[in-house]
Amino acid sequence: MSGIISALTSAADSLRVFDSALSNVQNNVDNASTPNFANQEVTLEAQKFSTQEGLAGGVGTGPLQSTRDEYAEQAVRSEQRQFGAFQQTTNDLNSVQGLFDVTGKSGVPAALSGLFQAFSAWSVAPNDTLPRQQVIDAATTVASQISENATALNTASQSESQQIGDAVTSINSLTSQLRDLNVQMQADFAAQSDPGVDAQLHSTLNSLAQYTDFTVLREADGTVTVLMGGQVPLVIGSQQHAISANSSGTQTAIRDDQGTDITAQATTGSLGAMVAMRNTTLPSYLSNLNTLAEGLADTVNSTLAAGQDLNGNPGAPLFTYNAAVGAAATLAVNPIDPSQLAAASTTAPDGNANALALASLASQTQPQLNGLTFSGYYGRLATQVGQDVTASQAGQDAHQQLLLQAQSLVQNKSGVSLDEEAAQLMQFQRAYQATAQMIVVLNELTLDTLNLLQPGVA
Repeated sequence: MSGIISALTSAADSLRVFDSALSNVQNNVDNASTPNFANQEVTLEAQKFSTQEGLAGGVGTGPLQSTRDEYAEQAVRSEQRQFGAFQQTTNDLNSVQGLFDVTGKSGVPAALSGLFQAFSAWSVAPNDTLPRQQVIDAATTVASQISENATALNTASQSESQQIGDAVTSINSLTSQLRDLNVQMQADFAAQSDPGVDAQLHSTLNSLAQYTDFTVLREADGTVTVLMGGQVPLVIGSQQHAISANSSGTQTAIRDDQGTDITAQATTGSLGAMVAMRNTTLPSYLSNLNTLAEGLADTVNSTLAAGQDLNGNPGAPLFTYNAAVGAAATLAVNPIDPSQLAAASTTAPDGNANALALASLASQTQPQLNGLTFSGYYGRLATQVGQDVTASQAGQDAHQQLLLQAQSLVQNKSGVSLDEEAAQLMQFQRAYQATAQMIVVLNELTLDTLNLLQPGVA
């Protein structure tokens, strides 16, 4: 009789095990579309069987095992950072690329061409008022186009500062979520192995990876330590260390919660791309534009000063600018009378030598800036912007494909496969049904045995 009772006990325990396994299958299926949910597997363990020790054997439940592969997850985060950086750079460059026309049909190139054409026309009729006024008008157009470009670059820089601030806010929000998950795991031991908490944790880490580089350390209590750039603490246990951005100066600085400059750790992800754009790329474009504005103004003004105007005086400066503020942004035309333009040289007061000298500035034989003409210098800048856009777009496309491959690998390793879960479901259902049938048989056997043991029965 004791053997039957032991068998019943073992079968009942097995039913609970298979019921738990079926529940796990149902949970996996329910979360098949949950972001970053890792498939959970029930481990079955054979129980010790010994008739001498009264151990009934059977099957028991081992620890729930996650199929998550942390190496594959790290690969996703790595590609997420790279893709985020190139995507941000591409978007930012596309917003300024339109300022730099490489066709010569609009913007600064067209304005420069118009100015040199005006100089040439003036040299044909050096003493007429109309071509003189046309020179002033063409110079006004050049100054306007250059200053508009500079203003647009400054506006782009301001926009970048705002985006950096928004990115820092998002980073702090995500690290706050990680801190809350750490607190939850510290307060509840079961949360450390909760697949729902685990899915939230990895979703948050993946979102954070879009913005910056970081290292994740898993502690013994299940919590995570997150170090920006592998050095700067963002989250340690129940403590969050918020970062901040300061863009009040010419350079944006990222600081930790102690005020220490940690910009060197913000080198990738969209935050790193934004910082590089504001601190390096845009200032480089603006510096080249300032060089063009200053060089053009100084060359034209010095050439005019060497000549003689209609009043017999040295030519008045055509352009003005404020180098301290920015030559390109402040480039303008002096409010002069057309008669103050010097078409003639001092040795030939009624001639056009000075106007010819100005017209020759457009010639390739008269390089003015780093071995280039003014138009050539601007063309090189426009070409550089175009090359930067092309390189960034290529990087974005490449890392998007690598990111998709990394995500696919994670899905194959730890994602929920409905086909596999269907097979598991059938397996455990059959085991459950077989065990249930065994209990029915054992129950009938028990009843028969009890009837045989009833008093008075032969």
